[in-house]
Amino acid sequence: MPRKVLAVLPIYFQEEATIACLRSFRETSLTGIDLKVVLAVNGATPSLQAYLDSVVGGTQKDFPDKAEVVLRNFPGNPGKGFVVNQSVKEFESWNPEFVLSYDSDLIIQEPSWLTTLVFSFDKASSLKRLGAVVSAQTVGDVHRPVSPQIVKVSGTNLLFSSCNQGQAGSCLMTPLKVWKELGGYRTDRVYGGIDGDYMSKLHMHKYVSCIAQDCVLIHPHSTDVAYSHWKLRAAYGKLGENEKGGYYK
Repeated sequence: MPRKVLAVLPIYFQEEATIACLRSFRETSLTGIDLKVVLAVNGATPSLQAYLDSVVGGTQKDFPDKAEVVLRNFPGNPGKGFVVNQSVKEFESWNPEFVLSYDSDLIIQEPSWLTTLVFSFDKASSLKRLGAVVSAQTVGDVHRPVSPQIVKVSGTNLLFSSCNQGQAGSCLMTPLKVWKELGGYRTDRVYGGIDGDYMSKLHMHKYVSCIAQDCVLIHPHSTDVAYSHWKLRAAYGKLGENEKGGYYK
């Protein structure tokens, strides 16, 4: 039986980066995988919204033919945590084995990236409480500090940390049963620190997580200084009422 994966991509403007991200999905291998993708839109320009409509409508072929792609719009920019939680709740009856939280500015490098994540859970069977597997990212990425506590899992190409440090959550796969046990993402922040908080909850519940070294994604991050400052204020709950709609209007 195929392994069911529910992938949720929170989208918030950044049209060029979002389109590049979606187009990089084209050659993804779905061998042994049943993939449902939710494009969860916090905000979009008219041209980006039209593009997303064309992806779901099938005129824009950004995903493998076997993947099911749905579009959900969330007015008022409720944030990454809220839209991922709501999307998982809506499609929970589909009974996915895994939830994949995937930032919409990542660029895929190898067709096997998704199968690598899924089958990492089988390869790391020696880790009895494996709660999440995340991708590796480009060297120097701010989300991946070097940590002496990270070690290689014997017989695999996975990196393990008992305290889940040094692991980026921009591409995070977790079993649905673990997601439900932990209550999903926190929703009191719009952006920033949400996936890190999930990692902390994993640790508190005696789960561990791993980095899949063979799943390498590019995470370019925004070069817009004003946008970076907005995300930082959003992460710490410092946004004024007039800023909650987001930086990109």
